[in-house]
Amino acid sequence: MAAAAGGGGDRREPPHTLQGLLEMAVAAGEPQPPPREPMGEEQQQWLRAAVAEALGGAGGAQEELRRCLGVLARPCPGEEAAERGQGEMGPHEQALELLADLCESLDNATDFCALGGLEAVVGLLGHPWALLRAGAARVVGACAQNLPGAQGRALALGALPALLGGLRGDPDPRVPPCALFAISCELGGGTGVPHNPPGHP
Repeated sequence: MAAAAGGGGDRREPPHTLQGLLEMAVAAGEPQPPPREPMGEEQQQWLRAAVAEALGGAGGAQEELRRCLGVLARPCPGEEAAERGQGEMGPHEQALELLADLCESLDNATDFCALGGLEAVVGLLGHPWALLRAGAARVVGACAQNLPGAQGRALALGALPALLGGLRGDPDPRVPPCALFAISCELGGGTGVPHNPPGHP
């Protein structure tokens, strides 16, 4: 290793001669470990999250599916839901929104159906609260779009008549786009409307 090259040395002063410049260039070409800088807190958090996702992503998603289904198993909101503002979401609506996002993955949609998720969600297509009707339609559509076996299961559970009712005559403008998306996926098209349709909170 070149130690003190042409006045450059460890002080990293610029060389003053052509020979010093040449020696400095040769020294710079030698393999050496890059300097290590301490990792910031933000980088540490990102790394921990990335490792956790890589090592336990599938298990974490299944746990989320179970948690959301647990929320849906509780009594659905009644009068208190109608008292909420237009953009407010309760735990049932939030659970449906998360389920719709999770079921964009084939593996998650498969797990969701194996856990009895369609049975839990199809029954909400006729719920009095519009956000639940719209959210349930989105979940049915996501499952049917990404898992062909879910189409027949949802049809057997009576999803199509409920979705057609939501498309043709729902009084809330947020429901028909979600119903259209689900119907198109049920019938094998999967191109109805965006996964977050206009007007969906």
